[in-house]
Amino acid sequence: MDDDNVVLSALCNACDGEGRVPDPKCAVIGGVPQTVVTSRLCRWCDGHGYRQALRPPV
Repeated sequence: MDDDNVVLSALCNACDGEGRVPDPKCAVIGGVPQTVVTSRLCRWCDGHGYRQALRPPV
């Protein structure tokens, strides 16, 4: 195993590794205003669930 080719990655903290984040919308269904929660791709990890280049907090 060659350790030089290893790319460190960490779970995305914006989506908790799921690759998708909730996207609430205001909707009127049957005349009743409600909040509908859909999901969209995480913009931080592009839907992969992890981020390249591990950067631990200083």
